[in-house]
Amino acid sequence: VNAAPCDAGAPPTTACDFMQPIIASLPGDDTNLVDARLMPALRAPGGFATDVAAGRLYIAETGGLRAIDVTVAGEPILTAPSTWRGQEITIPPELAGHALRGLAFDGATETLLVVDRTDACVRRLVVTGSSSALADGPTLGRCQAPGSTLGQLEAPTDVVIDRAGRAYVSDTGNNRVLRYEVDGTPSL
Repeated sequence: VNAAPCDAGAPPTTACDFMQPIIASLPGDDTNLVDARLMPALRAPGGFATDVAAGRLYIAETGGLRAIDVTVAGEPILTAPSTWRGQEITIPPELAGHALRGLAFDGATETLLVVDRTDACVRRLVVTGSSSALADGPTLGRCQAPGSTLGQLEAPTDVVIDRAGRAYVSDTGNNRVLRYEVDGTPSL
C-alpha cells in the first residue's frame, strides 16, 4: 500500500488511480473530515459505516477493513491530516481475500455487520483496536450457500440497521431486499 500523498496537480499515478473521495461528516457538521489524497490507496472500497459514539469511520475493502478516527475527544479532526491515513484492521482468517462490501455499525451490540460477497452472507465482527473477530450471534444468509430461498442471499451488496435493530440486506442477485429480525430470522 502506497502511503505517500497524491499530488493533486500531478497526473494520476497507479496508487492515486484507485483512490476514491471519502467524505465523513458528523451530525450537524458539513465539514469534510477525510481527504482521499491523504490516504493510502484503497483496495476496491465497497462500503463504509460510522460509529458516531467512538468517532470512527469504517471502510470495507477487498480482503480487509480500515478504520479512521475522525474525532479526538469528541472534536472533529480538522488539523494534522497525517492522522487521517487510516488503521488497517486485522480480519479473521475466514475472511482473508474476500470481497467485503456494505457495512453497518450496530451500536446496541457494538458489532460491525459486514457484507461478505464472496460467501454470500452478512457477518458480525467485534472490532477491538486494530483487530477484529467473528462475533457471537446470527449470520445473515447462509454462508457459502448462495441461493434464492428465504434466508439465502445471491450477491449481497449492502446492509443497514434500523432503530429497532433489524437489518436490511440488498440481495442484488435475487432483486430483493431481505429484512432480518434481531434474532436473525429473515422476512421479505
